[in-house]
Amino acid sequence: MTNWKELTGKRVLLREKRSAYVEEVKILELSPSGRYIKVEWMIGKLKEWRDTKDFNFLYELAEVLD
Repeated sequence: MTNWKELTGKRVLLREKRSAYVEEVKILELSPSGRYIKVEWMIGKLKEWRDTKDFNFLYELAEVLD
């Protein structure tokens, strides 16, 4: 399981678990409860909150960029 708190403020590459597709995102913040993660998708600069359980189900951390 990925520790998203440690990655706050970093750019990372995520790989979709169902495919080989890799996408760059920036981890903006984690909610106080740790249940939600705010990410910025580099394609389109979309910022959104996602449930960490769903996020961990769909993606895995491929690499930390900075």
